[in-house]
Amino acid sequence: MRRTDELNEAKEGNIADNQTINISFAQKSEEYYAGNRTLLLRERATIPVVDIAGNEAASDAINRYVSTFDIQGMSVEEARKWAEEDYKARGQVNWYGYEMETSYFSERADYAVISFLIDAYSYMGGAHPNSVEAALNFDPQTGKRLTLADVTIDERTAVRGITEAILEQTKQEKYKDMLFEGYESSVGDLLTEDTWYLGKDGFHIIGNEYIISPHAAGILDFVIPYEKAVFLKDKYRIL
Repeated sequence: MRRTDELNEAKEGNIADNQTINISFAQKSEEYYAGNRTLLLRERATIPVVDIAGNEAASDAINRYVSTFDIQGMSVEEARKWAEEDYKARGQVNWYGYEMETSYFSERADYAVISFLIDAYSYMGGAHPNSVEAALNFDPQTGKRLTLADVTIDERTAVRGITEAILEQTKQEKYKDMLFEGYESSVGDLLTEDTWYLGKDGFHIIGNEYIISPHAAGILDFVIPYEKAVFLKDKYRIL
C-alpha cells in the first residue's frame, strides 16, 4: 500500500456577518497491491476541511461528520477484500484493477448554510463503472447537519412543492426520451436527506441513476431558483 496525504491551500473563504468561513481540501490516495505487485485497488478522496473563525466547536463537528460519511456503500477495507478475492478468481491475465474515488465540492458557504455536493465513482468489475452523488448541508453556527425540516417552513408542503417542480422540469425538451416509461410515479423517490443542497442559484435535487432514468442519462440535476423556492425559510433564500 502506498499512501499520500496533503492539504491544499484554502479554496474558499467567505465573510458573512463578521464570520469568516475557510474551506480547504485534503487529498488522499491509497493503493493496494497483490504479493506480485499487481495493483488491486486504487482509492482517491478529496475531503473538505472547514475552519469557521472563532467557532472551533462547529468546525470540528462538521469535519467529524464529513470524515465518517459513507457515500460509496462500502469501506476501503471491504473493497480491498473484494478485490483480493476477485483477483484470485480471475488471475493476473484477466485482471483490470478496482477503483474508488470520492470528491467534495463546496456549493455554498455563508452565515446560513455550508453545503457540499459529493461525487463518488467506483469500478468493481461489471459492464461499466458506477457513479452516485449525494449532498450535505450544515449550520455554520452549531456544526449540526441540516435536515429538510430545518430549512423549510413546513416539510410536508415543501416535499409536495419540490416533487411538483421536478415533474414540471422533466417535461422540458432536453429530457425527451431520457427518462423511464412511467417515471412520474418514482419522482418522489429522488428527494431524500442525502440528495438536496442549497447552491448559490437555488435549491438543488440530485437525480441519481436508475430512479427515473437509466445509466446512459447520467446523474441529473434539478434546481428550483430561490425566488420560486417559497417553501424555504427566508434565511436560506438568496434573493
